[in-house]
Amino acid sequence: MLTSSIDDVIQSLTPRRKQVLENLLVGASDTEIAKEMGVSEPTVRKHIERICDVFTQALPDYHGQKLKRSDLIRVVAGHRPQMTVPQPQLHDEAQQLNQKGFNEYMAGNFAIAVQYFQAAIALRPDYANAHYNLGTTYERLQANEKAKSHYKKARDFQGKGAYAAICNLARLNILEGQPQAALQPLEDCLDDEIEEPLIRVSLHKNLGWALYLLGQYDRSLEQLHQAIALDPSSTASYCLLAQVYEATENLDYAKHYWKKCLDGCKSNLSDSTQRPWRWPEIDIWQAQAFQFLHNYSEPGKEHGTA
Repeated sequence: MLTSSIDDVIQSLTPRRKQVLENLLVGASDTEIAKEMGVSEPTVRKHIERICDVFTQALPDYHGQKLKRSDLIRVVAGHRPQMTVPQPQLHDEAQQLNQKGFNEYMAGNFAIAVQYFQAAIALRPDYANAHYNLGTTYERLQANEKAKSHYKKARDFQGKGAYAAICNLARLNILEGQPQAALQPLEDCLDDEIEEPLIRVSLHKNLGWALYLLGQYDRSLEQLHQAIALDPSSTASYCLLAQVYEATENLDYAKHYWKKCLDGCKSNLSDSTQRPWRWPEIDIWQAQAFQFLHNYSEPGKEHGTA
């Protein structure tokens, strides 16, 4: 069995599976890997099983028998011993830079935040959270193509940043008039056992948004109500629910949710911790809420759809 063949198999793995393998080789447990990647332990075990299958199929010495986890570690460590050396200091430095960038982002210093996130990525190219944060910052700087580039990089690595990046890529597809392109990635994410509630809220919200624009109102309502069940303060979900009910001419419901939308918009403006996360579409929906509620209060006034 040649070293080059081991290298070829490793290179053939998806970025997420490489991340699992790297963690295995430095002695991380399933629990530790799941925590770092923001997924469940069964999801980690599925990745490990699939990695073993790939090595079994690719390495002639193992044809006809299935590698176990211990075999996998022994085979790879024997040919790539450098992969067994943990790099906690490097990871710690990258995390510190990412945190400094986040602090600058929250303070509205987006150009400075970019520099910190870029430095974190230079130390740790597979750092999904830093790629996601850099993408978000580029959005604030209205550099959407750069934002999408880093969202796509974050998407290729497991963890909270990966799922959050998929949410924002779907959101940008929707804003660019391509709601159909957003459906499958969002549905695939919701099939995973994501433990972070706010990420699930965003997934349901964006899926509901795409379905609304595609005229699938019943499915849209289901997704948006699930988002609110997870987070009753989800302003965007209230704004979108109002639009769905207005489109289906359920005007009393529309009025109720436009009020919820407007209350949430005002709350976000007064809360300094929320302002950096307020997307431009919220301002558009706030104007729609004012318009609808103004029209609704006038007797005999007709209401158009959103």
